[in-house]
Amino acid sequence: MPNCVNYPAADMLAMVPTVLPAAGVARLPNARVVGPQGWIVAEGDTYLPDHSWYGYAVGSSPVYFCDGLEPAARLSGMTLSLCTEWSENYGHMLFDALSRVSLFERSGYNWDDVSHVLVPNLSSEGRRSAAQLCGIPPDKMVALSAFSVVECEELIAPSFPGVRCNSPPWVGEFWRSRSPQIPQQGRRLYISRRGSKRTLIDEDALTPVLEAAGFETIVSSDKTIRDLFPQAEIIIGPHGAALTDVMFCHPGSVLIELTPPGHIEPYYYTAADSAGMSYFSILGAYPNGRCVNAHLDDFYIAPEVLRQTIAAAEATLRRSGGQS
Repeated sequence: MPNCVNYPAADMLAMVPTVLPAAGVARLPNARVVGPQGWIVAEGDTYLPDHSWYGYAVGSSPVYFCDGLEPAARLSGMTLSLCTEWSENYGHMLFDALSRVSLFERSGYNWDDVSHVLVPNLSSEGRRSAAQLCGIPPDKMVALSAFSVVECEELIAPSFPGVRCNSPPWVGEFWRSRSPQIPQQGRRLYISRRGSKRTLIDEDALTPVLEAAGFETIVSSDKTIRDLFPQAEIIIGPHGAALTDVMFCHPGSVLIELTPPGHIEPYYYTAADSAGMSYFSILGAYPNGRCVNAHLDDFYIAPEVLRQTIAAAEATLRRSGGQS
């Protein structure tokens, strides 16, 4: 169960399915992959929602509102698509896109079977290193450009991993199986979103609480932080893609997510749970209680609530035999 400190856990659990949909791959002749979102359109103009973040809420899928698409490129042989909505975001890329390599391999395929691999944008060090962990041959990668249509002689299309806003257990298992084992070192990390959207207004007010509890501050844009996460016994950070790497943490460690009111989503709860971590969520607040855009608006966290939650996390570590 998530430890939702100052709001009902039911608010988060309402988005966690009790049963995950079946997962697998479709093998399709003459299929199209539309846009960097990776929408799959089979023969007869049949849109396949199993492969999309939107799932069977097909009325809300932007695929129905696309116009001005570029002329189609044609790829011969067999093509694997690893593209999905929002994959310009590091978290969605690991949770929803590249994790589909697991379904590809578990269905009996290997890289020799495909001539091309459609991949999300790999413009950052973290994205490129994630693709390397997957073992994708660089000479087979094809990056989709915005609003492009790719026609494939034969397409292998893994389904969407689970349901949106959740990370199924097999996703974390896949990434941990590809990652080098890094010993836990009892570090305490605060992951700052400084300089990004949807960040903390009162970060300086939290600094004394964090320093008193022995936390190091890491600005997520400074470096690839994946190798730091397994070293930590407690990680604190605002909701955002930088928390994706909790999938690489050791069992018994703790994640404290600082949650904007407009983003009570179980991505990081389910990712932490799959790693065997304990999870706490502190719900923040908007200035004057007003939100203009939940994707952009900054928020604040009460320092005393953070202090109490760190104490609860330390007690959890002691019960589990952690280093605190």
